[in-house]
Amino acid sequence: MKTYFKIIFSILLFSLLIPLFTKAITFGPPFEGLTFEKLTENIVNFIFWVAMAIVPIMIIVAAFYFLTSGGNPEKVNIAKKIILFTFIGLFIVLLGKGIPSIIRQILEGPSCQPYSFIGGTVSPDTVNPTEVINTTCDYGAPDIDCIDSFVGPNQCPWTGWDGTKATFSCQSPPSYGVYTHVCQLRSGTASKCCVQSNKNGSVQVQWWPSCAIVFNRIQAAFNAPCGDARYDPVADVNKNKIIDIYDAVLLTSCLSEACCQSILSNTTDPCGS
Repeated sequence: MKTYFKIIFSILLFSLLIPLFTKAITFGPPFEGLTFEKLTENIVNFIFWVAMAIVPIMIIVAAFYFLTSGGNPEKVNIAKKIILFTFIGLFIVLLGKGIPSIIRQILEGPSCQPYSFIGGTVSPDTVNPTEVINTTCDYGAPDIDCIDSFVGPNQCPWTGWDGTKATFSCQSPPSYGVYTHVCQLRSGTASKCCVQSNKNGSVQVQWWPSCAIVFNRIQAAFNAPCGDARYDPVADVNKNKIIDIYDAVLLTSCLSEACCQSILSNTTDPCGS
């Protein structure tokens, strides 16, 4: 039993110390890219799974000693020792599996860099649909390759740097409304950024002047059919003789001032009045 304990303890010591002092060791052909640290990690993983297979076998052996002891104190004592040292060995192997990464994290610092969000800008903050918006995101350091900028659902393409500010050029959403500008850091890049999301202002996508006029006329004549005093042929965008939701839908599909101007200038009256 003492020998068994020594073997498990040696495995633990090996798994703890070797990865910490072998980071710079690499292999030549045909094992390029394989470090000694990775090799020892594979060995420790192999030992871990072997131990996981041995533990139930040792428990069965201990149970056999108990069942066949016939009241013999010596066999009962052997069974107890097997159980005790099996679980001590299991505990040590579990430590050997997890402690190296904990120690490496303490010695090497966090696996990701927690950049602090300083602020950002949105210009202009009031636009028409599909117009260009310039945004910035500042995390206090230049050349961070993990910054993203979003205006509503639209991700803004990166354009460069202004000091520590990452600059972006984005197209405003095609629908009217208020959209939040969000700066984000993503993981899995050379800068090793910790993932975070920071709201920074908002952008209001407004109607073009002609679109606002048509919308107000649709609103004023809504549900008015031909013959109704409120009926407005300009508001009847689809010319189906009633002002309804379909007219509003057609209006919102306009993505330019010229489109709304063409609706505003179409005074054809489908009711013939």
